[in-house]
Amino acid sequence: MSTDDPLSMAVIEALATARGVDPLDLTFNLYEWVDADVLDSFASITNDQWQFEFVVDEHLVTLRGDGTVRIDGHDPADLYPSQPT
Repeated sequence: MSTDDPLSMAVIEALATARGVDPLDLTFNLYEWVDADVLDSFASITNDQWQFEFVVDEHLVTLRGDGTVRIDGHDPADLYPSQPT
């Protein structure tokens, strides 16, 4: 994930990784759960001492000011170490 990519895309990729699927294979749309524009606006916050949590399809998503995205309290790669090819 590039630092130029929006936070909403980081969330989609993290959720897909946690489920072990391609982002295009997710069975929900992020915008049904949270306003993606609001997520993307967090990138403009200069203080990295913030945290935002929300639920997406029974997963607790945590965004942190340091750029960390966690799913259910874990790094998504720890939940599903490698995506299928």
